[in-house]
Parts: sequence; C-alpha cells; structure tokens
Amino acid sequence: MEGFACKPENNNRFIATKGTRHMMYPTLDSLFEAIKTGAVGLSFSLPTYGGDEPLNAPEIWSWDADRYMVGTCAADLTLVPRDQWAGDVKLED
Repeated sequence: MEGFACKPENNNRFIATKGTRHMMYPTLDSLFEAIKTGAVGLSFSLPTYGGDEPLNAPEIWSWDADRYMVGTCAADLTLVPRDQWAGDVKLED
C-alpha cells in the first residue's frame, strides 16, 4: 500500500515545494494528518514548509521552520521539534 511504504536507505530526494499537494495540504500538520490517515502516501516529492533543508537525513520526509516529519514508514511517522531531533542532520549552507 502506498501510504505504508517504507523509505529506502539511500535516495536522491526531489522535494516539490509547489504543486497540488502543497495547495491541498498548506501546513506540515495537514500533510502529516493526511499521511497518517492514508490519504497521501509517503514519497520523495512531499512539499516542505520553510526552514533550512536537512541534508543526509533520509528519515526526514518533510519539515517546516520548527519541526521535522520523521520516520521509517507511515506507521511510525512523527513530528519532532528541530531542537529535539537526536539524529545527525547537516543543514544546507
């Protein structure tokens, strides 16, 4: 099922910041809820909502200025404040 697909270890991620999904889900919270309910599947083209882009963090699917949406698949997806994220994240300069 697309909504419960697990993320591959290595990826060359393409993030779409504009488009249909961004208009349908105008906030990270609305996107998160849509994924958790199965209305949207995890993909490499999820919209983002501001803040520095994390690099080399394949478990981060989307973000806003304050939080990351992280998990290995839709079942364990969660929103984590940036300052509480325990993973190694390099930010784009």
